[in-house]
Amino acid sequence: QRAEEEEEEEDSRDLETAGMLQHHDRGAGDPLSPSHHRHMSVRKRMRAAGRDFLMFTLGRGRAGVSTAVLCIAGHTCNVITSMAWGLVLAWARDGLGVPSDARNLMAATYQYFMAGVLVFASLASDVTGRKWMIVGGLCTSALGLTTAALGAGFAHAPDTSALATATATRSSVGGSGQADAAAAAVAAAAGAAAGGVLRFGYLELASVLLGCGTGLMYGCMAAAVVDHSSPHDQALNMAAFRFWRDLGYAVGVVSGLAADATSPEAAMLAFALIALAVAALVSLLYQEALGGHHHHDLDCGYDLGVVGEVGVDVGVHAGGSSAGEVAGGPGGGV
Repeated sequence: QRAEEEEEEEDSRDLETAGMLQHHDRGAGDPLSPSHHRHMSVRKRMRAAGRDFLMFTLGRGRAGVSTAVLCIAGHTCNVITSMAWGLVLAWARDGLGVPSDARNLMAATYQYFMAGVLVFASLASDVTGRKWMIVGGLCTSALGLTTAALGAGFAHAPDTSALATATATRSSVGGSGQADAAAAAVAAAAGAAAGGVLRFGYLELASVLLGCGTGLMYGCMAAAVVDHSSPHDQALNMAAFRFWRDLGYAVGVVSGLAADATSPEAAMLAFALIALAVAALVSLLYQEALGGHHHHDLDCGYDLGVVGEVGVDVGVHAGGSSAGEVAGGPGGGV
């Protein structure tokens, strides 16, 4: 309210300045010159844009806390995306020994599922609302990180001890002992191969879940920003949302630092818990504004028809009832 009052005072001062400009012919360097007035207008617009940016980020604007929740959810979404493209693939290569073609398949799986779910989730959110799509996306992404950590990580770490023991035994004994050691080595190699297939299956499932999670919320969050914006501030609000969302890519490096300090599995589980916490925050604080926050659920329709030569019949309907009807003829106006 104070900001609006200050803006009104600035508007009145600008009007006074404009009135003085009409009666004075001054140079460009003069405080009342037209060029100086244009610079003042630019500074004023920049201050207003900065204020609106902070209001959207902090949830202090007309839409309330929902915009702040959207910024947090978008930031978390891209942190998880950076983990899917960075930490998970690097861990699969260095920690699990997954070959390059299999890692390429993991990346492609993530992208194709994200793109497919993105279309259908965005269409569905126009009917069901944005909140539960965003909540579902965060929970699905958390499930994907948990699947990678517990499925391919802790539970099925590569075990080469049996193969190493069999190889050592084969080299130290002869005769039938060598045959037994060879059989043990083959069995160990087969077990390791089966374990590798199982680990890759968990990684593929994690890629599917991470892609679906991102697809569920990616388009819906952008649509939610539009829902909570009026036509004149949509671009600025989208810029504020995209600033915090895309910053998640850079903050995703924290997951690598956490993996170095503990383990990749522990880092993924920690960020899965963060995603669940943000999902709870969205479910509790986000308020739906489907169709536009500033439309106030008005159904406006215009019936235009020519009456006589000049007259126009205009009907504006609010909530299904006629709010006004004005008719004009050759001797009247609209």
